[in-house]
Amino acid sequence: MSFSGLQRSGDLAAGSVNYDVSRFRFQGDFGYGRFSGLRSDNTHFSGYGAAVDVAGTFQVTSELAVQAVTHISERIFSARNRDCVSP
Repeated sequence: MSFSGLQRSGDLAAGSVNYDVSRFRFQGDFGYGRFSGLRSDNTHFSGYGAAVDVAGTFQVTSELAVQAVTHISERIFSARNRDCVSP
């Protein structure tokens, strides 16, 4: 995916992995890209960033599930005019 605007641009490659068996489900999404542009404080940013979003769910009973944590890199620019995406 590519985006380009007045104050920021970027190129991003992304993928996803899914695994589902019995009472366990796992999904991993990942991306890596090069970004440049202005932050909201008008400082310039240019560089690479990676993002990982992982979700794991274990169904303990039909009414109780335990789920894992998610992470997004602070160095990923969004296509909108705001600072880097944060967790």
